[in-house]
Amino acid sequence: MSGVNLKYIKGVRTRFFNVLEKEVCDGENFLDVDISSLSLEESSCTRKQINECKGKIDVYIEKLSNQSEKLAEALGDTDEELTNQLLQEDSTLSEKALSVSYKLKCLGEDLKEGEMFQQKKRKRI
Repeated sequence: MSGVNLKYIKGVRTRFFNVLEKEVCDGENFLDVDISSLSLEESSCTRKQINECKGKIDVYIEKLSNQSEKLAEALGDTDEELTNQLLQEDSTLSEKALSVSYKLKCLGEDLKEGEMFQQKKRKRI
């Protein structure tokens, strides 16, 4: 494989890694939100943001995995140490991302339940 193609594959993998890392960080910030203090409107807006963040995490986990495979194939046996290092980094981030994605899913469901409860409460009043 030519050096240009290898450089390109590494660059794309790095971009996907960085985007996933940012989305995981954003997701962790959502997990710190006190949802009990949110109004119905704030809850709905936050839930949409959480769903968007979760969606991005899920997409970039897949993109990173695919690009890592391409990079490992491109490197072959030429740089086993780099391949192992990158795969370890990707694996660690992907595990964290899956955990955050699951927690965001649960938080989104909790917000939706709270919104439904608030709407029922408003109708009664």
